[in-house]
Amino acid sequence: AGSPHVGIENAKYVVQLGAMRSGVAKDRRDLDGVMRSAARAKAGTIRGAVIVDGVDAAVMQRASERKIPVLLVDGTLTRLTQTHGRDGGVIVTAQVDMSVRRVPQQTLRATVSGNASASDDARTSRNALAELQNRAVGGAVESAIGSVSSEIASLAK
Repeated sequence: AGSPHVGIENAKYVVQLGAMRSGVAKDRRDLDGVMRSAARAKAGTIRGAVIVDGVDAAVMQRASERKIPVLLVDGTLTRLTQTHGRDGGVIVTAQVDMSVRRVPQQTLRATVSGNASASDDARTSRNALAELQNRAVGGAVESAIGSVSSEIASLAK
């Protein structure tokens, strides 16, 4: 499995989670945290990867010494929409774009997008709407990180 079971000594890759920003929902700064949490959880399933949330100098030094590739993943919430379904419920759709760079060279290796929707068939309160947004954003992040996971070997070259 991913980071919980892989130490730096046995790692094939280091995935460093960089900036996670909401580019469209300025009033929902907590979405940055939702993105980071979802990215951390999904990245943790990447086989052979150690996940670093932010900068961990000791892990980066050890990765450099062992010539383990380090991939920096930054994410931006680029779309968050709300529509009403036929039954009167709410549908929230999110899109997240992520860049994957090889560090320390800062070489862009890929850009990936993830999309997800969440819906509620009942009339939605403000709290329920925030939860729908969180679910859609988290799902979009998981989708994007899933793309990184499936291509990690080629991205690390």
